[in-house]
Amino acid sequence: MQTHKILLDTDPGIDDFFAMLLLADAQNVELCGVTAVAGNQVMDKIVRNARGIAALLGWTCPVAAGAAGPMCLPQITAGEVHGDTGLGHFPLPAPTAPLDARPAWELLYEQARALDGALEVLAIGPLTNLAVAFLAHPDLPRYLRRIVVMGGSTEWGNRGAYGEFNFYVDPHAAAVVFGAGVPIDMVGLNVTMQTGISDAEFDGIARLVGETGRAYSELLDFYRNIYRDNDLGFQIVAMHDSLAAALLMDEGVLDLRPAAVRIDCSPGPCRGRSLVDFASQTPNARVAVAVDRPRFWELVLHSLRRAQSDFRIQKSDVRC
Repeated sequence: MQTHKILLDTDPGIDDFFAMLLLADAQNVELCGVTAVAGNQVMDKIVRNARGIAALLGWTCPVAAGAAGPMCLPQITAGEVHGDTGLGHFPLPAPTAPLDARPAWELLYEQARALDGALEVLAIGPLTNLAVAFLAHPDLPRYLRRIVVMGGSTEWGNRGAYGEFNFYVDPHAAAVVFGAGVPIDMVGLNVTMQTGISDAEFDGIARLVGETGRAYSELLDFYRNIYRDNDLGFQIVAMHDSLAAALLMDEGVLDLRPAAVRIDCSPGPCRGRSLVDFASQTPNARVAVAVDRPRFWELVLHSLRRAQSDFRIQKSDVRC
């Protein structure tokens, strides 16, 4: 079994959290670092969540703070989806390790150089940290094996008609990353929306995790109610970031096809749109076009079973 040496770039975020549960359950993933980027919430809340989740999961890798906003545009968050904390009412434990002194892009660069081409990046937030790393270190591409990106879409968006949230927040950063010359796997809304959870599946998850895992099912229920109570344009709740994480665990969960991807950085309704050309003779990415839903959900449910037994929330550990 091939081991993937991963740096996780994230803006946790409810769906980020469940992606992190998947990584904690992966037998073929070695986590080399976690870098935080503003996106789903403002930076101090994102860093707090990243450190708290790392403590919950027993991760000892460095956790570093990164960009507090986009490269060129005003900050946008998604508190209307993820709540004021970024994680609904989930009772995270207090962090157990200090925040790494390096900024996210320096941690990324140093880890990539140390691993000399073996490092892969799982990027499930806006791509600002990665873009800064490429701009600061032009030699970085030679040290990266692959970037798996949750972002973009081959069709419609969830911010306006075409923009997916991560690319919409910082389209200029996405353009830098897709132009860097590193192999990229793009997991966009066109496939993540195929992971939508039905009411019956919600009920099954609640039964699966039971009383000891109630905090996990309540977080999913918070996520579901947000979609129900607000006009977000979708009638299902999708596990966007978990699908990108699942690709590292099992390549068979997604059908990926080569394409040339460009990012629209213009203002207006096309901001953040990913222009995907499957006919191009010069592809710069593999783009997911279909998901094996049962295979994906088998991974998710296994991670939740482990969480309710191994990552229990102790009241004495909960931060105020």
